[in-house]
Amino acid sequence: MKSGDFEQQFEIAAFANEWFTIEDIVRARDAIVEEFLDQARVARWLGKYQEGLQDQRVGIVMAGNIPMVGFFDMFCTLLTNNYAIIKPSSKDSVLIGYIAEKLAGAGFGVELCDKIPDNVQKLLTMGGEQAAQFYGTKFAQPLIRSHRSSIAIISQNDDPVGINDDMFLYWGLGCRNVSFLYLPMGYELERLPYFTTDFKPFRDNYLYQKALHTINGTSFTDRGYLLRESSPRVKQPLAVVGYSFYDTIDEIMVEEDRIQCVACNHPPEKFPRQTPIGTTQRPTLTDYPDGKDIIEYLLTRH
Repeated sequence: MKSGDFEQQFEIAAFANEWFTIEDIVRARDAIVEEFLDQARVARWLGKYQEGLQDQRVGIVMAGNIPMVGFFDMFCTLLTNNYAIIKPSSKDSVLIGYIAEKLAGAGFGVELCDKIPDNVQKLLTMGGEQAAQFYGTKFAQPLIRSHRSSIAIISQNDDPVGINDDMFLYWGLGCRNVSFLYLPMGYELERLPYFTTDFKPFRDNYLYQKALHTINGTSFTDRGYLLRESSPRVKQPLAVVGYSFYDTIDEIMVEEDRIQCVACNHPPEKFPRQTPIGTTQRPTLTDYPDGKDIIEYLLTRH
């Protein structure tokens, strides 16, 4: 695949989906290349698995909230010598469609479809309870990843600059985007970075949320094009970030089944799926969505 050929698709994709900017598409591509396509890193990653099932027909129902978010499912399927049958999201059909067609032309087992056929042996998809009910009745033991959000735990000594990337890269549309902050008691909110943008889709959401909060009498702080709200709700709408204060780190209880990742600079493994502040949008090969091991699922008989 020639880089120039692929880059010609960027403007087409940005035109097809107003949330996909050229800058974000380039950022997503670079993250894929740097985090997923390093041969030595891939070899070490796959080295921990035993050989398992191969030549399966694997259905993949892709999301389209950020550019090429479904690439990793396809990548895992092909690496395990299985055949990928992809239903791309209408929001990301240009980029994923181009990649899939190029891979198929190079001899890889990939095809695009409008509907996942009933005879697939494995199924990878995103969704909540409705997806679980729908796909669970049609397919045997699909791997369903739910709609989640992410949080950040900030200490007095942290430089909070990177938190803007965690909150606003890809306009906050990803499940790894932070929408809730745990702050130490006495933390001055003004230390948090200011955010402003002239990007119309995001600005429209901000104006809508500001009007809604005002009408409902909900207390908030306006920070440019972001509303900050003192709230116990971890999941917040676009252009809103919730926060609460803590006395000690140990009192923070992370609901693992609702959280995608935790941005935190405290010692590793303090919290589930923890990553340093500023890195939530750079998942590594082992940062499986919902913590569900895709490779293990593909290799194992269910």
